[in-house]
Amino acid sequence: MRKKSCEKKIASKLIREASSSKKIVNDYVLNEINNYNYAGYKKEILYALNISSNLYEKVFLLNSIGKIYRVRAEKLKYFAIAAELLMVGALTGDDVIDNGYLRGGRPTLLSKFGFERAQIVSNIILGLFNSAILEGQRSSEPIKSLCASKYFFEAYNSVFIGQHNLIALQGKQVHSIKKIDTLASCRVGSLFAACTVCPVILAGKNKLIKAFFDYGRWLGIAIQHRDDILDYIGEDKVMGKPPFQDLLNAQPNLVTAYLFSNIQHNAGGLKIFKNLWGAWRKKNKYPKVTAKMQDDIIYLIESTDALGKAIKHLKKCCNNAIKALEGVDQFDKSDLVDFASLVSEIER
Repeated sequence: MRKKSCEKKIASKLIREASSSKKIVNDYVLNEINNYNYAGYKKEILYALNISSNLYEKVFLLNSIGKIYRVRAEKLKYFAIAAELLMVGALTGDDVIDNGYLRGGRPTLLSKFGFERAQIVSNIILGLFNSAILEGQRSSEPIKSLCASKYFFEAYNSVFIGQHNLIALQGKQVHSIKKIDTLASCRVGSLFAACTVCPVILAGKNKLIKAFFDYGRWLGIAIQHRDDILDYIGEDKVMGKPPFQDLLNAQPNLVTAYLFSNIQHNAGGLKIFKNLWGAWRKKNKYPKVTAKMQDDIIYLIESTDALGKAIKHLKKCCNNAIKALEGVDQFDKSDLVDFASLVSEIER
């Protein structure tokens, strides 16, 4: 009963965080659009923000840890903005790279405004990420803020290395769980880690950096895995895209890794997948999953228990995040533990 109550409390806090953070990010971006004369792309920039930013989970963690160590909100504000802008810029660029046509249940910037404008807007948003980091450096002690900034710039590099590796591995039937975890760490874990260490650094708690870095990295990995699992069990309206896209595109993630590792020596399963993939690649620019495809996918997932194994690994990643905080001196870490538990609560 307490667990459900804690999850409800965290979900409520996330909703409040999303409401206030969205306004802060939008106000900052509107101001920067005027400062840098990006008025010609205002509509597209705001559209990208609205379809990509929703839960503000990174900002929730950053502010929660800031409250624990009494770091003033003004010192964290621009780092929080930078975190959201990096993710939005990366997601927009991701859609350009893989020809994504839906995000958050709405057309992507690419499908709505075209390749050229989507690519330009992605670059503008990433430029605003850099501007926000500079503002963050000005709002706190120089040495501490520079140290915190380092983690965000490392996350910037890591996110795009992750994107490059994802493209390189697409279609190759990756079945190494370690490789999948590394990919998730690059794409999401690095940015969550930057958000969880930032307030610790600004508070001068340098001995705690490793613990909070590991917490954020494992939590980010888990969140990436959660989103990939929801591609198979989430509703279209929630996910904002048709289901089973990742498998049909042979996208390397936790579920496909478990599936591929189990059908390597199964001639029947391999044949079904190859037929699926071949039919999918022959379809139009924005294809739809047929009923026959859906039946074949469900058969592959159920016969390999790929989904059950993926959910089990997701829970392990969340437990790793919680364990990372065990050696930390006593403090009110209930929100951080409850948040990790909430991420792990996913049912088939």
